[in-house]
Amino acid sequence: MPPVNTLSPRRISQHLSVSLICLWLGACATSSVFNPYTHQAGPMRASIANGDSAKEAESLSKDIQSADGLLYAQEAGRLFQIGHQPEPSKNTFEKVINDYKTIQDKAVISLTDIGAQGASLVTNENAIPYKGAPYERILVHQFQAFNYLRLGDITGASVETRVASDLQRRLELKYADAFAKAEKESRSKNISDDWKNTPELQGLNRLAGQVKSSFLNAYTYYASAVLWEAKGDFNDALVDYKKAYEINPENQQIRAAIQRLNKRRSLPADKAHLVILFEQGLVAERLSFNLTLPSFSFNNVYSLAFPYYSERNWPKTQVLKARSGQQQLGSTQPLVNVSALAAKSLQENYPALVVRQILRATAKYQLQREARKSGDGWGGLIANLYNIVSEQADLRSWLTLPHTAQALRVEVAPGKHTIALQAAMLSQTQELDLRPGRITILRVIDAQTHLVTEVYNL
Repeated sequence: MPPVNTLSPRRISQHLSVSLICLWLGACATSSVFNPYTHQAGPMRASIANGDSAKEAESLSKDIQSADGLLYAQEAGRLFQIGHQPEPSKNTFEKVINDYKTIQDKAVISLTDIGAQGASLVTNENAIPYKGAPYERILVHQFQAFNYLRLGDITGASVETRVASDLQRRLELKYADAFAKAEKESRSKNISDDWKNTPELQGLNRLAGQVKSSFLNAYTYYASAVLWEAKGDFNDALVDYKKAYEINPENQQIRAAIQRLNKRRSLPADKAHLVILFEQGLVAERLSFNLTLPSFSFNNVYSLAFPYYSERNWPKTQVLKARSGQQQLGSTQPLVNVSALAAKSLQENYPALVVRQILRATAKYQLQREARKSGDGWGGLIANLYNIVSEQADLRSWLTLPHTAQALRVEVAPGKHTIALQAAMLSQTQELDLRPGRITILRVIDAQTHLVTEVYNL
């Protein structure tokens, strides 16, 4: 009888470990843990240019049930809206709003999140369920307001813009305190500030420096003020215009609105009032780079993957020009740079992120040491391979947002107008019937290959 090949218990354990790791890596490949979110978002962004955004939104239904469901739901809500599907967009954003309410009482920036996230301790930041960013949460309410306007509900739209405005005021206090606490905790770990001097992070700081805050949004306040004007609430409109001006004092459209309301709290009945809102480009994507940091517990250093925004890949800002017949109406002026908000948000989270990454690297190193001690080198090899594969930067953010949001307001003669729109190489015409003494919003979305328009008669 030929000899029977048998495996020792240790060998069986080693083979089982390899098999389990392979299976687990395969299962995670479709999530952001090992598959960068920027890769997953590619089809979403492409669908906008292809005119298939609503169809792409429908394909995200399974992802919305995942740990990163909040992020996928934000993408789907935006894609439905660009695809002229206000009802499914509204329903999707309602889910997002409820999800934010569930987590709103938790710390804005936390160094201790990792203690409750066992999977992230031995994988990467992507294993922590996506909780959104303040600037994203505020834009959810603004886009929800547009859904209500599309459905003819100006009261519902006003409620959403009020929520967005109030949320910004509350976050100014809460977020400043949380950020200061995170900085203090980071310093208590005695981490050198040398990591701040890398070219990638210096570039990130310059991009983030374009805005004062990661969530204060003049676009939201401006749109809110326009709605209050349309409803005849001129005092509330003036308050929101002034708040928008505090955030963006260079915008002449905001200054003109304040001057107009200071002189006259009414809309001239012999003129039609056209407000063009332009959402331009696509928000910047995060990139990954390796940063060398010291260990807390061991006399060694780690090369860790971190996210950043690149000045070289930064989107360009383009304005929208408008004309009615032979009359040049003017060009839009930027209200907010959403990409800069995203960069500022990342910059503010870096102190906490650095600490979590070092804790994570230390835990992985300890596991690798224990694996090496276990026997013939298989364990150490597997652990080392796993550490390499699992080292992924967190590239998650809402990627179907615009790069900038802009506005143009003009008074024209009431009646029918053919508005010619031009943004770089993109052009389109829009037929409007403008009513005397009333405001009409023409919302224009840059879809890369064409312009998407929606009209809200207020």
